[in-house]
Amino acid sequence: MTMAKSDTIKREARMAELPLLDRAKAAWNGRRDGRLTVPYGDPPVTGYLKYLEGRAHRASKQLQAGLRRRGRREVVIIHGLAQVVVHAHLNRGALTEGERGRFGQAYAAWVFQVEEYRRRAEAITDYLNELRNYYWMHLTRVREAAAKDGAVPVPLTPDPIWDKSDVLLFLRTDATDDPESARQIRVITKALELLTDL
Repeated sequence: MTMAKSDTIKREARMAELPLLDRAKAAWNGRRDGRLTVPYGDPPVTGYLKYLEGRAHRASKQLQAGLRRRGRREVVIIHGLAQVVVHAHLNRGALTEGERGRFGQAYAAWVFQVEEYRRRAEAITDYLNELRNYYWMHLTRVREAAAKDGAVPVPLTPDPIWDKSDVLLFLRTDATDDPESARQIRVITKALELLTDL
């Protein structure tokens, strides 16, 4: 079996896993847009493709909002433990295993939480890209010229915010830096530096 054929089979298998209603909508929109005589552009842009793009954007914002809601509680816990670490270093010049462990465990739990939401964002993007592929497949079946000209829709990508390695970004109560959040982040960052240096 050739690599191209193997990839086609895998893609069709993933498409078959899409919910029936979403598949039906994508197929209907693809056939409808395939019958249109308007140019799609290169890369192609259609109403349905823009709908998927908007859906990806909304889903990402909802995930970020959910993570920030969790962050309101977590930042209080992590900041409190970070203060203990910084205070111990200033007063004793050393940390106990308990102080290290409690702060490290709370911070690691937050990192895990951010990674879970990041995976969700990637999964949603992958799902919407499968819908995009299914839609485009039906469009090109109706309008062969669209397939022959070689132009394909640009794949959706996760919001760039999910690529950031700074998990403290999501401990802020909103996208802007209010003074209290900024102060808490500084304390947490200092505690992380101490754990690394000591």
